[in-house]
Amino acid sequence: MKKKLLAIFAVTSLMALASCGGANANGGEDGEGGGNDTVTIKYTNQWGKDKQGVIDGLIEDFEKDHPNIKVEEIKVGGYDGALSQTKSDLSTGNGEHGDLVICYPDHVMTYIDFGVAVNLQTLIDDPEVGWSEDDKADYIAGFVSEGKQFPIEGTYCLPYVKSTEALFYNKDVLIGLNLQSVDPTINNGNAITAEYIDSLTWEEFFGKLCPALMTYNDGLATDKKILVDGGETAINGICGYDSTANLFINLCEQYGYGYTSSNTATGKGSIDFNNDNMKSVMKVFNKASLAGYIKPSTAQSGSGGYCSGYFTKQNLLFNIGSTAGAKHEVSKSFDVNVAPIPGAASGNKHVISQGPSLCILRHNEGGKEMANKRIKAAWELYKFLTSTVNNANWAISESYLPVRISSLGVDDYVSHTDLNKPAKSEELLAAKTCKYSTAASNNVFTSAVFKGSSEARAQVGGLMSEVLLADHELSDAELTKLFDQAYENIVKVM
Repeated sequence: MKKKLLAIFAVTSLMALASCGGANANGGEDGEGGGNDTVTIKYTNQWGKDKQGVIDGLIEDFEKDHPNIKVEEIKVGGYDGALSQTKSDLSTGNGEHGDLVICYPDHVMTYIDFGVAVNLQTLIDDPEVGWSEDDKADYIAGFVSEGKQFPIEGTYCLPYVKSTEALFYNKDVLIGLNLQSVDPTINNGNAITAEYIDSLTWEEFFGKLCPALMTYNDGLATDKKILVDGGETAINGICGYDSTANLFINLCEQYGYGYTSSNTATGKGSIDFNNDNMKSVMKVFNKASLAGYIKPSTAQSGSGGYCSGYFTKQNLLFNIGSTAGAKHEVSKSFDVNVAPIPGAASGNKHVISQGPSLCILRHNEGGKEMANKRIKAAWELYKFLTSTVNNANWAISESYLPVRISSLGVDDYVSHTDLNKPAKSEELLAAKTCKYSTAASNNVFTSAVFKGSSEARAQVGGLMSEVLLADHELSDAELTKLFDQAYENIVKVM
């Protein structure tokens, strides 16, 4: 399946106006069943303790509105934890898997293989409980289409909230900085502007800006350095990158060299990244890392998987991370701006779509009537969680982008995106990030989903880490070995 750009161009203008499995797992096709007996469903999620009060409140409100439905939570550690726990329950056949399960599309392929993933299109189109025409127009089409990209016909997951990646940077240091003394060609000899950073390519970044920043910093007195040396325990350099898997996949898309694809007729996946062009790109990034221009979060095991802690201490001037983690990019020492990640010289600045979806899984152990009652109860919970107000409020609390156009016009969301906030505050960066996310939604993409696509992501993340952590320039033979090993590991599980 060819990667699809999520065409969401209407979102930005509408926001402005507002501010002013498988085939036999279809849900509901046999009817709800008789009676009004209480049905209990399970909601699998990874929201931490800080959100437990909010989740409890939402479930309480839902149960008040739906007195015949009771919701139990299955708490797991992270999105991978949701997959692991659900897969374990399905493998043992204990019937303990969730009815409504937080997921990424890659995870859903596993549930389709187990034959329990519900085709949500049946519920969407149901004349009694489905979406109205207004609902269908309100859910952002590009996000909904992500759940249709499986090798069987139907919709097997739906969006909950969405995010993408952004380039967070030290506004106080960079905006207005004139590097003419070290490279008069940068920004045509003018001081650095937000517009210049917004338009960065990897070629400009590694070829001009990063070396100029290094040279400029080296010429400053110790107490005037724009880069603070955090010592051997820190991640020091120009730019951090939180997700090596995202970096590799973004580069495949931006340069058009291929990542993965799938045949919609056969459902078979294809591994496309093992080519000389991508190896050439890796050489560029290998050299850039050795020069200190880009560093992965994996450079320090104690970083918690993120570079943000070093960015906020000014050991880095830029950090590329998820918009959903914007609150971790806030520094008490300097103001932070948000920009698109660098792109290819061609101008392609596509960036991966992120953020959780939800799927519904069938329970067969109680018979067909109970199975369909549970499916429809889970569907009601999905609709409740993604109602206009609830989705807006959840997006605010997690720095995500809502999945409904109408949510962008909710008063609290409009206030949340207002830039009239205190400098260096979490509230100001959240507002900047929300505005960036809405604009960036026109430029996001998704990758193909097939058996093995989850392993593909893991393998290229490891490959990218090896490239960025190498202590020498990698030879052609070394790169070929890394690529071949990743390819072979993926093929084993396809």
